[in-house]
Amino acid sequence: MTNQQVIGVHSDHATAMISVRQAPLTKLTTYFGVPCIVTGILLFTSVNSVSLIQIIASFALLAFPWVSYRRWVKRNKPGLPVFALIAGLHWLYFAVAVFWGNRLIPVWYLTSDRTSDDAVTAVLFMALLGVVAFGLGLRIRLFQFSSWTIARRKSDEKGFWDYVRLLLISGVAFSYLPSAIYLFGESGRNWMLALQSTVPLFAAVLLLRKYFQGSATRLDQALILFYVLSRILTGLGSGWSGSIFYLGLAIGLVYLLERRRIPTIALILVLVAVVFLQTGKSEFRAQYWYSDNTNDALFDRINFWLEGSIQEWQEILSDPTGEKLIDQLRSSILRVSLLTHAANVYEQTPEIVPFQGGKLYEFAIIGFIPRFVWTDKPSGNDANRFYQVAYSVTPEGRLYSVSIAIGYLIEAYISFGWAGIVAIMFMIGIMIGTLNRVFFIHSTELIGPSIGIIAVLSLLRVETQMGLYVVSTIQSVIVTLLVLLPTVALRRRR
Repeated sequence: MTNQQVIGVHSDHATAMISVRQAPLTKLTTYFGVPCIVTGILLFTSVNSVSLIQIIASFALLAFPWVSYRRWVKRNKPGLPVFALIAGLHWLYFAVAVFWGNRLIPVWYLTSDRTSDDAVTAVLFMALLGVVAFGLGLRIRLFQFSSWTIARRKSDEKGFWDYVRLLLISGVAFSYLPSAIYLFGESGRNWMLALQSTVPLFAAVLLLRKYFQGSATRLDQALILFYVLSRILTGLGSGWSGSIFYLGLAIGLVYLLERRRIPTIALILVLVAVVFLQTGKSEFRAQYWYSDNTNDALFDRINFWLEGSIQEWQEILSDPTGEKLIDQLRSSILRVSLLTHAANVYEQTPEIVPFQGGKLYEFAIIGFIPRFVWTDKPSGNDANRFYQVAYSVTPEGRLYSVSIAIGYLIEAYISFGWAGIVAIMFMIGIMIGTLNRVFFIHSTELIGPSIGIIAVLSLLRVETQMGLYVVSTIQSVIVTLLVLLPTVALRRRR
């Protein structure tokens, strides 16, 4: 062997050794780089004093969903990264406000008292425990669904797509008739709301998937644009910026399913739009929700909101100290935070407010009974109302004008304490895992995954109480299946 060959062998060996050494570092960077950077930015810009244990817990709450998402991408798993999505929302609702929230106790009699540092730490561990229990529940397989699929009737594919387009157009038209939800009285209101919102959204999801797969016609593209603009206009005209957020979320879920990556730019644009609109929302609602001024045209309402937001932002950005900007950003963050509410619950339970057992879960059982059968059926908001009064968040006289949800995780603690968090989150994991396997086991198919997107969109409302969370999710799936009956069939796969 010549000297050059010997040098070449040693060079290859050295390169291989460096690659082996770099592999663990690359893996660590892939899985933990983003959580480290984001947690570092939050800590550097924090307006609160944050303890080391809170930093570690916040980092862990972000690391769980990020690692899960990266593994989903790498292993090419079917469906959506459900654990990453829901665990990520728990990080948003419980960890971000640790650094940027004001930590004031959320009681109706205004006070300057702050939640204790111990309560904040306990809430972070509640969220971590809940996320772990949820992840374990996702792994439980109760049934096997791989042999069956919901498929369109191949003999009439053109008719199927014509029917989908009709659903979208009629659903959008229906949304411009708010009084139509009472067509069957108060007893049918929830089902009519589902028809008004879920059906056109499902049709838009089907057409969006067709678009991302490269088979959408010009008519399909025009209808998608028509639906998006209609949702934005109705949201702006009614004072609901959340409708714009959930529209962006629905489009993002379709993109995530088809492209298998997060639509980062689109997500940022949606968040910027929502934050921009927050400044003018209070004035809009005072003008159109809490007064007799209900005759203004749709575009007059939209113009009022946009002009109010622009004026507010001009004032915020002209502040040389930057304090107004910081206050506005913190205010926007607190709208997607449950930290202080959870800390308030932790400090009062069970010493002041005893554990409630299963009382708050009645609606999860009776919610499917139609109101025309049981006219005096309890409301799905009863659990929220109990929390608002028992924990002094809202005076009893304002319960029917103010609704504050605390989410199913904190509701579990109110009901059973720490054991309740483990049990309820574990059961939610089983439920979501089952839905995930039912609809996403064959991700390349059209119908099942599209219904799954509708279900996941409902399941991402982690701030909802358990009863409404379960009932609204299953109700949206049922409504979607019912409107599809004329065009689909259940088939056994070969």
